[in-house]
Amino acid sequence: MAVNANNVLVGAPEQKTTGAVLDAPLGTPLPTHALDTISTTFEDSGYISEDGISLTVDQSTDTIKDWSASAIRKILSEFSGTVKWTELEVSKKSLERAFGKENITSTPATKDHGAQTSVAIGASLPDARSWVFKIKDGKKRVLLVVPNGQATISDDITFSSSDAATIAIELTCSPDAHGKNLYIYTDDGVFSNAGSLG
Repeated sequence: MAVNANNVLVGAPEQKTTGAVLDAPLGTPLPTHALDTISTTFEDSGYISEDGISLTVDQSTDTIKDWSASAIRKILSEFSGTVKWTELEVSKKSLERAFGKENITSTPATKDHGAQTSVAIGASLPDARSWVFKIKDGKKRVLLVVPNGQATISDDITFSSSDAATIAIELTCSPDAHGKNLYIYTDDGVFSNAGSLG
C-alpha cells in the first residue's frame, strides 16, 4: 500500500458559531456519517482547552491454554472506553456537564445584578447523555459519537490569578443497543466531482 500524507490527521476542533463538544439527552437522533447534520437538540459549552480531547480504549484479555500450557486463544474479559477533555469556560452549560442540570440554578440579569448561577454540589452524578465531538483538519472531517456517556469531574477546579479556571471532564462510555460504546466517522474531504467542503 502506497503512503498517503492525506491520511495524517491533525485534530483541531470544528467550530464556527458553536463549540466542538456537544451533548443531548439520551434518545436524541445521532449522526451516522462525518458530514451529517447534527440535531439542534445537541448543545455546546464553548471553548475546550488546547489539549483537545483524548480517547482511551482499554481492552483486557484472558489467555486460554491447552494441556501443555501453550497459549491457544485470547478472549476479551473487560472493555472500557473513555473520552477526556477540559472545559475552558466556567459557564452554566459547563457546570451542568460537571454537576448535573438538576443542581444548577440560573437567574437572568436585572437592573440590580448580572446573570447569576448557583451550583449545589453533593453526592450525585449528572445524568448520562449522548455526545458528539466535531474534529477537522483542513477539508477532512471527523465525528466521534458516544451514544451513552456518563460525565464525571476528573481533576481539581483551581481558581488562580495566573491561569483560567477549568473543569476537567472524563466521559465513561456505556454500550448502546448494538453493544457499541463509541463510533468514529471520517470524511477525507476529497470529493469525486468539483464539490468540496468550505
